Amino acid sequence: MTEESDADHSPSLAMAVGLFNEQDYFTCHDILEELWGDTLGDDRDFLQGLLHAAVSLFHPSEGNPVGAYKMHASSLRYLTNYPDQYQGVNLAQLRCELVECFDRAKSVSSILKTKVA
Repeated sequence: MTEESDADHSPSLAMAVGLFNEQDYFTCHDILEELWGDTLGDDRDFLQGLLHAAVSLFHPSEGNPVGAYKMHASSLRYLTNYPDQYQGVNLAQLRCELVECFDRAKSVSSILKTKVA
């Protein structure tokens, strides 16, 4: 998730984007959750989508692949109606990379379940 310059986004959102890009999904989630709780209107679903994206990438480290896939699907649903660039976030890139990431994970998962006899 890259950050573009946008006068509308908050310093907290910029911090969350930075943490996401550093793969600190847990802390990113905490910041997004606080922003989400304080937000009304159109940005609420945007923040929920980002929050679910962070959680989807955190869950595998906790041994929860089912939760990861659920949050992945949810994040895409929340973000689908937003433009490719929104509040300084490159959503086109984020959506694409999330899909690629989870497609690769499914492929690896199916390989690991392959039986030889």
